[in-house]
Amino acid sequence: MNIKNKKAFKCKECGRLTYPRRVRCLQCKSTEFEEVPFTDEGEILTFSQLLQLPWGIDDRFLTFGIIRFDNGIKAMGRITTPDVSVGDRVKASWENFRVMAGEDIFGWVFSPVK
Repeated sequence: MNIKNKKAFKCKECGRLTYPRRVRCLQCKSTEFEEVPFTDEGEILTFSQLLQLPWGIDDRFLTFGIIRFDNGIKAMGRITTPDVSVGDRVKASWENFRVMAGEDIFGWVFSPVK
């Protein structure tokens, strides 16, 4: 799925970026936001690796991380490789990442930039 359809939100009062949308700004409590498009790339701020995987995930590893997109938006998602470091550049996509109770579960998937 194209990430160009995904939006974050910028507080019109203080400029804080928020994803996902909130009713009020966490910083100034304003309720006025403007939409901000995601960029395609960002850097890994932190990550964690799971070796004991939950039911329904058939991979050998699962790496999750928090990424700061180039425009400052932060999001958490799956990283496609276990060989990562803080500061690595990644490219983002919005993908179906598992099926649970017959329903598709979508989320951020990040792949290393070569």
